[in-house]
Amino acid sequence: MGVSRVSSVKRVCRIAFYDTRIIIFSYKFVLISVISYIFMDDSMRTVREFAATYHLDIVPASLPFYLADVDASNYVLLLLVLLFSDIPLKNGAQNYLFQRGKSTLCCGAGHIMGLFLTGAIYVAEQFAFSIMTALPHLTWGDWGKVWGSITSHQAAELGFFCSFDVPSQVLRLYTPWQAIAISAGLFFLTSCVYALIEYVLNGVTQGKLGTIVLSVWSVVWIFLVGTPFEKLRRLLSYSPQTLNDLSHFKPEEALEKALIQLAGIIILSTVALILVKRRKIELVK
Repeated sequence: MGVSRVSSVKRVCRIAFYDTRIIIFSYKFVLISVISYIFMDDSMRTVREFAATYHLDIVPASLPFYLADVDASNYVLLLLVLLFSDIPLKNGAQNYLFQRGKSTLCCGAGHIMGLFLTGAIYVAEQFAFSIMTALPHLTWGDWGKVWGSITSHQAAELGFFCSFDVPSQVLRLYTPWQAIAISAGLFFLTSCVYALIEYVLNGVTQGKLGTIVLSVWSVVWIFLVGTPFEKLRRLLSYSPQTLNDLSHFKPEEALEKALIQLAGIIILSTVALILVKRRKIELVK
């Protein structure tokens, strides 16, 4: 019994690492990474110009504000949805892995674990980009004058307008590393929820329904940011990004936000595995 469980775990890990490797080393991942960097770099341009003009250093803590911004975060999620557009993965090499395993549940669990690994790499990449876009004014420490000037609107008064909001509550309640860690963790959970929805819908329909639905979902929120109609803009308060907005809760309340998304992940994972077991989601060609 113990040997069988160890064998199953190894099989799940083998499939998960295989899936992750296929996605990460694809041309699509490279292209999406470049686009993602361009978006973040453009959002940080004014911040760098302000730092350069007044000879200030930038603490690389833009991620909590960037991922809480409805516009920016939905671009990041839209790119993630496009990255996962081919899930569930099906190819000849993977068929061989499946045929060696006796349990379709192992195959499904491997797929899901692969999505989580890829999502973690994607979020880590966003953090790496936040460091790169702070160059050459990078420094480490407390929030510093750059973020303090933006949140107090002094930078805006001098003509430097940040493309994303920097709430004073975040600077007051969190240290930079607290904000980065909590924000990245919450966004990782969001990426897992999106990936699982896409996996289930794509798998059940054997097409791109999940990719289409989530792409439209992200575009709708981006549209609402720019709409001139105030009644429609009020809907932004219901955006999923509010779960990642640190200005809406204290550090000790972050666990509650995480548990909400974790519950969704557990439910969606269970649904996915049931569908795989019942052959409603085909994992081989």
